[in-house]
Amino acid sequence: MYAKMEGSEQEALRDHEGDVTSDFRLSVQKQDGAWDVTMSVAPHDELNTSRGTGPTFNDAWDNMAPLWT
Repeated sequence: MYAKMEGSEQEALRDHEGDVTSDFRLSVQKQDGAWDVTMSVAPHDELNTSRGTGPTFNDAWDNMAPLWT
């Protein structure tokens, strides 16, 4: 299965030397039919982390929202 990523999402995952976005974490999990996607950038605290869940990877990715809201 492949997920189509939009341009801005691709930019967030690119390694920009010397930029804080070069230190990111992406976690993808599937359990009991539910997908969970978490992405964070340094310093990897709640203010820099987004999470989404859904019945498919695409739904989980589309449902990503910041944890601080």
